[in-house]
Amino acid sequence: MAKVLKPSIKVIGVQGETSLALYDALKTGGIVRCPVGTTLAEGLAGNAYKEILPFLQEVVDEMVLVSEEEIDRGMSWPILTGGQVVEAARAVGVAALLAEKFTLPPGPTLFVVRGGNVDAAVLREVVAG
Repeated sequence: MAKVLKPSIKVIGVQGETSLALYDALKTGGIVRCPVGTTLAEGLAGNAYKEILPFLQEVVDEMVLVSEEEIDRGMSWPILTGGQVVEAARAVGVAALLAEKFTLPPGPTLFVVRGGNVDAAVLREVVAG
């Protein structure tokens, strides 16, 4: 919605390296079936769907990929620095920033980071490093 109200906003999408369907769909302009690997970011795993692709093509300016290790770091950093539990699929933006996958533009920056639905065993493993 922000992009519709202010088209100059730059939207950077982040996807895990183990599930490339959305990344590939945006690069090629069409649906691409890809194998789906195991990932901490289960909410991002799976294949892209034709119903959502036109919307994403319109609003996403850039896509970057993060590794599982980077996702782990993206989850642990908010916990260790601010006590905020963030599920892996919502921590990929933080992961990309920490891994320097993109440069922050001048001015205000917004990350959508929400969702604390993390399995206790996964949380222990992430915090333990």
